[in-house]
Amino acid sequence: MLAYVDTRTLDGHVLQFHATGPGAFAARVRDLVAGSISLRLYPHGDRWCWSLTGPFLPPALQPAAGEADTLAKAQAECRAKFEAWLSWAQGAPVMWNAGAGERPQRPPLSPRAAQR
Repeated sequence: MLAYVDTRTLDGHVLQFHATGPGAFAARVRDLVAGSISLRLYPHGDRWCWSLTGPFLPPALQPAAGEADTLAKAQAECRAKFEAWLSWAQGAPVMWNAGAGERPQRPPLSPRAAQR
């Protein structure tokens, strides 16, 4: 479900990672799920895979996912991509992919509609 998020409400909040299971983390900011990190087991070596799935990323900020050798590197890369997105959004309302357990918000009203 798509929702609109007023990015001004994210100012001063840092992307946090919360364990959701063995080798799995949710990337959250405030009460919004922004993405995830998970450990992938490969025959040639394990990799930490991260992705931003909450905020809409414009083509200039793609890709919205990556792989790293360590959890710390995956967290740093995910956080850097989120900060780049937040800088791009510049306090505007943006589309967000609201996952389970999130409360989607309505799109902001135009000044004219708000007066009705």
